[in-house]
Amino acid sequence: MAKRDSASDLNNVRVFNLLNERYSNFFGFTDGELDWILKATESQMSRGELKSWYDGYQAGANKTDRLYNPWSVLTCLQEGKMHAYWEETGNHDLIHDKVLAFLMQQ
Repeated sequence: MAKRDSASDLNNVRVFNLLNERYSNFFGFTDGELDWILKATESQMSRGELKSWYDGYQAGANKTDRLYNPWSVLTCLQEGKMHAYWEETGNHDLIHDKVLAFLMQQ
């Protein structure tokens, strides 16, 4: 497939990572999203508990919000216990499947 062919299915692809300020909040759950997830799932856990275990990280221009690993958060809420879930990650298909499973429960 020619990359520069105007009839190509794949043209002008740009890859963004968590250092890109415009999209940095899309690489994890923000504090506000985490609060929404906890409320939507009627979880007995608090953001403080999750933060003390998973801490979160900062990226891009928005240094006020922490970003939380989606795999760890969703697996923790499904399993009902804190654990080092990030050690079990392998590829993005796992995160995709967890997010879909979580949304299907709602």
